[in-house]
Amino acid sequence: MYELSVNNSKLRKSVLQFLKSKQLSFEEAGEIIKINTKSHERLDAYIAKKKSYVSYNIIQTIIKDIIYIQKALEEDSGCITYYSMTDVIVLNDSFFLFTNSKKVFELRDEDIVITSPIDKEDTFLYGELIDATTIPMIFPYKLTYKSLGLFALKLLVPENKTLEFNQDLQERLYPCGLYWFLKDIFNNDVKNMTLIII
Repeated sequence: MYELSVNNSKLRKSVLQFLKSKQLSFEEAGEIIKINTKSHERLDAYIAKKKSYVSYNIIQTIIKDIIYIQKALEEDSGCITYYSMTDVIVLNDSFFLFTNSKKVFELRDEDIVITSPIDKEDTFLYGELIDATTIPMIFPYKLTYKSLGLFALKLLVPENKTLEFNQDLQERLYPCGLYWFLKDIFNNDVKNMTLIII
């Protein structure tokens, strides 16, 4: 039994929806969600155990599971600000659940409103978040998709110090689903970004 504390109501609702969709058994006790699992670990530990090699199919599943949570949040006027490997819990070596309530903020119209400081040293920050100097930080919420794109790049090419969707990687990925996902994020203007993996 894995006990997960989720104090953000929007994220808790999204997590419960995710668990139901994956047919995982759980119980609710206020902010605590007790998930009946055979195994659980943070994504960074899961990757370390695999010596940084994670198959394409698993990476695609990780991104799809995170997108599920993100889309459920967006339907409830919420959004994940940025991602890190420690924010994701691996359940039964099969399901990848985003769990960090501190990174979920409100959406107002098409903007995310960030009301607390962020750690500017994180690996998967995008330029607008790095450059922001005042709180609240307000910018188009789809910019947060860049963080998920950087997260995916790190999973795909963990040996790369610079995370970019360069020509070499594009050629290696084409025509797979993650190619189109990354192309949409990094080669589109903000309004036209989507979170889709074919």
